[in-house]
Amino acid sequence: MNEKSEDKNQDIKPVRPEASSGREKRRIKGGGFLFSSMITILNLIGLIVLFLWFFNTSGNQQQAGQNFIERISILEEGFTTQEVLMQELAQDVDSDLKFVNKEVRKLWDLSNKRNKVNITKLLASTDEIEKSIKEINKTLTEFKKELSDNSKRIKAVEPQFDKVESIEITLKTIETQLMLLDDSVQA
Repeated sequence: MNEKSEDKNQDIKPVRPEASSGREKRRIKGGGFLFSSMITILNLIGLIVLFLWFFNTSGNQQQAGQNFIERISILEEGFTTQEVLMQELAQDVDSDLKFVNKEVRKLWDLSNKRNKVNITKLLASTDEIEKSIKEINKTLTEFKKELSDNSKRIKAVEPQFDKVESIEITLKTIETQLMLLDDSVQA
C-alpha cells in the first residue's frame, strides 16, 4: 500500500515541459546586469538625498522646538509675574477689607449705644403717657358716672361738658402721640 500512495503522490506533481519553463536557459546578460546596476545606483542616490533631506528637516524642527521652548518660557515667566501680582492684590484687598470691617463695627457699636439710650428714653416717656391716659380715662369714667347718676347735676354742670370734650380731644391727641412713639420705638 505504501507503494501505491507514493505513486499517487508522484502522479499529482505537475510536470512542465522544459521549453516553457526555461529555467535552465535563463541567464543575466550584460543588459540586465547594467539595468540592475543602474537601479541600485539610483536607489543609493535616492537614499542619500532622503538622508540629507531628513537631517535638514530635523535641524529645522529642532530650531522650531527651541523657539517653542523659548515662547513657553516667556509665557511661564509672564504667568508667574501675574500670579505674584494677583497674590499681592489679594493681600491688599484682604487688609482693606479687615480695616473696613473694623470701622463698620465701630460705627455699629456707636450707633447701637446711642440707640439704646434713645430707646430707654422713649420707653420711659411711653410709660408716663400710658399712666396719664389711664388716669384721664379713670377720671373721665368717674365723671361720666356722676353725671349719669344725677341728671340735675348735669344741667348745672352743662358748661363742664365742654371741658370733658376738650379732655377727650386732648386724650385723643395723647393717644395719637403714643401711637407715633410706639411706631418710632419699633422702627
